[in-house]
Amino acid sequence: MTLVASPIATNPNGAVHGGVVSALIDHAMGTTAMTVMTARAAPVTATLNIDYLAPAVPPLTLRTTVLRHSQALVFMQTHVRSGERLVDVGTGTFVPRADYLLDPTEATDDLPAYYFAPRRFGD
Repeated sequence: MTLVASPIATNPNGAVHGGVVSALIDHAMGTTAMTVMTARAAPVTATLNIDYLAPAVPPLTLRTTVLRHSQALVFMQTHVRSGERLVDVGTGTFVPRADYLLDPTEATDDLPAYYFAPRRFGD
């Protein structure tokens, strides 16, 4: 995943706000976690920890790895780079859940399609 420009104003030093970086890491981990979950499961963030090592000046590149997974938990790690420089490291744990997914017949135009996904991400 790549962030070319910040969706909100950057900090005075040109860096992306830490809250934006946190949301990007959570999103990258969640979508990657879906690749190892069973059909009809979606990731729910249980823990999220971020080490801010240096200013995250765009463009940013995020690389996420599944460290370990089971039917109950998915452990993730994301490295955020500004150019070649490692600027943030995130770790998180996700719980596969299917009990809050909506039936596809309840779809509306304002809800993303993945809320209704009847299969694994990437299938």
